[in-house]
Amino acid sequence: MTVNNGNLFGVTTAGGGKCCHQQKGCGTVFKVTPAGKETVVYAFKGGNDGIQPSSELVKGNGPFFGTTVFGGGPHCELTCGTIFSVTGAGVEKVIYRFSGDYYAPNGLTLFKGTLYGSAALGGPSNSGMVFSITRGGALTTLSTGVDHPRGTLAPLNGKLYGVNYFSSKPCLHNEAGCGSIFAMAQNGNTKVIYEFKNRGDGLSPTIAPINFRKALFGVTLQTVYRVTPAGTFETLYAFGGSPDGGSPAGGLTPLGGVLYGTTSVGGTGKCAAGCGTVYSIKP
Repeated sequence: MTVNNGNLFGVTTAGGGKCCHQQKGCGTVFKVTPAGKETVVYAFKGGNDGIQPSSELVKGNGPFFGTTVFGGGPHCELTCGTIFSVTGAGVEKVIYRFSGDYYAPNGLTLFKGTLYGSAALGGPSNSGMVFSITRGGALTTLSTGVDHPRGTLAPLNGKLYGVNYFSSKPCLHNEAGCGSIFAMAQNGNTKVIYEFKNRGDGLSPTIAPINFRKALFGVTLQTVYRVTPAGTFETLYAFGGSPDGGSPAGGLTPLGGVLYGTTSVGGTGKCAAGCGTVYSIKP
């Protein structure tokens, strides 16, 4: 969620009315007041404006900026993707449409006045890229030295840090690699600082780490971890499924020196695989 003028703004991946072949809707941008009143700011139509916004909105000077995973043009219902701006009054504008080489954009990060992001797929090896984009829609490919990046990018000490879903070296039970954490300078120079091994450290990160206490804290499908910019890695917690939960479903949120998060399964609920949990961890 993004705070603006005392209200909360966010996105839904579906809803907003029927569009194209998406019977549940193509997604919305919404606003919630402190009193709990919810308003749909913009409902995606599923054509040129995009389908399935799935990342947090970024607020600069002026409108919000965000991405849709799909849509943006003809034959793009399950591919392509867009970068858009939207005002609090609901005026939406697509500033960039992915087509051809790269697609499936992740979320955006505002760093030193510039928007940065990544595309999970496309390119010579179909492994994605990292880009910068101006508010006017001029996109620059900064790095193709990534391997299916996921989530947003985290700024720390003048660099941007992100995660790859796969990695260059095979790991336990996965020949495609278990993922990695990378650092990127503003000029695009990219370096992997840690590769997951699936030996107690986790695997397949899909959510970017956060900058907290001069280090990076994040989650994998199994663990909560800490890593320094130099690549010193520590597993803070490994989920067991019940009663603590499993498969972390969102990023970490710091509050009062404690990190909070959620899991999509596990816990003590009566759902088949557990109904999920809300957890806290003190580094």
